Amino acid sequence: MLDHSGLTSQPYIAYGNPDLTPETSTSFNAGTEYHFNSSTVVRLNVFNNHLTNMINSRLDSVTSEGVQMYTYENLNEAFTRGMEWDMTLRMFTYFRFTGGYSFLETEDVKTGKSFYNRPRHSARVKFDWKFSEFGFSGNIRWRYIGERLVVNIRGEEIFAPYYALWSTRVKQKIWGSLSAYISVINIFDYQNRDYVALPGRLIYLGLEVN
Repeated sequence: MLDHSGLTSQPYIAYGNPDLTPETSTSFNAGTEYHFNSSTVVRLNVFNNHLTNMINSRLDSVTSEGVQMYTYENLNEAFTRGMEWDMTLRMFTYFRFTGGYSFLETEDVKTGKSFYNRPRHSARVKFDWKFSEFGFSGNIRWRYIGERLVVNIRGEEIFAPYYALWSTRVKQKIWGSLSAYISVINIFDYQNRDYVALPGRLIYLGLEVN
């Protein structure tokens, strides 16, 4: 049993199933990578997976306290297919940009439904900087999660809205191999307790030895 009933957002308990059958899959994957120059790289990957007896979590009930009760089950036949694109761009000596986009389709062949919590569209961007002569480095990150099929706290099957998160981390060398850093996750304190298990804005301060 996996007990996360104490979570403040989307609490759940997942029970094991001794009758599960091993999952098997047939997969196709193809990718390419292109270097425009020494500073710019683009990658593309496409995939298709046919799964038999896929192990999946099934929502059985929702308690009066809003705890979702799951059991693991086998899906007779399922598919996942999609593509992933990403790029890296180095700018001058100090900066680097990375970004990516993913498209995903999932389907339980018996019901025709998508899998829970699998967004069709997702994206990410990261901008890094590093000034070695000053011992100063950091990054700022953006992550986008598109609409996806979920079960809300009332046990209703709906499409949850998209959301985006911003985060950052900055590090400064203090002395020798010792550095101080600050990290902020979810800068704008995005929360939606009906759909997303996010604790809100998190701030970390610390020391690091390299």
